[in-house]
Amino acid sequence: MTGMRNCPPDDSDAYAQFNSNQAKFKDDVESFSTVEPAVDLTATSPLAFARQAAALY
Repeated sequence: MTGMRNCPPDDSDAYAQFNSNQAKFKDDVESFSTVEPAVDLTATSPLAFARQAAALY
């Protein structure tokens, strides 16, 4: 994207201390895993199933 400003301005990686070989934080609006974690989409599935099984629509 053009016209975007770096944050922080010096383009350093404030989250580098949390990165490892297994995981990396990516501060990018286009990164699906950073913007919308899949856990949010599945965390309530057991609750929805239980409510439906108990006829609590």
